[in-house]
Amino acid sequence: MEESINELLVDLKIMSMIQPNSKLYLHNGFLALEPASILQPIRRFMSNSNRYVISVKIKQRLLELEKLLEEKQIKHEWIMYVIENLIEPVKIGISHLQKTYGEDSQINATFDLFIARLVNIHNMHFLKEI
Repeated sequence: MEESINELLVDLKIMSMIQPNSKLYLHNGFLALEPASILQPIRRFMSNSNRYVISVKIKQRLLELEKLLEEKQIKHEWIMYVIENLIEPVKIGISHLQKTYGEDSQINATFDLFIARLVNIHNMHFLKEI
């Protein structure tokens, strides 16, 4: 499997694992679930991982996914199946992240648009015609 598709799938899987009150951070340029600890603020500061940096990374991944699907660059059916089955859990994960930052209207609006983008991706590439 092409490395960039694998990296995208890993980040989508991480997004699907976000629980209520969870946070993400960047680890070696990839999304990771941040373990809750008293060191969390220090780790976030040292890695420059704040909600805005994370939202940019999520947007980047969703745009990559859209491009791969629109250009039909995913050749393996099993990868399409994995992506299709990740869309709903990723939407849920993003909504959990949205609740984590409930007081930040800018982030909430951004995450609303990410969820809308995922709905569109699903409708455009995975809805079966009857």
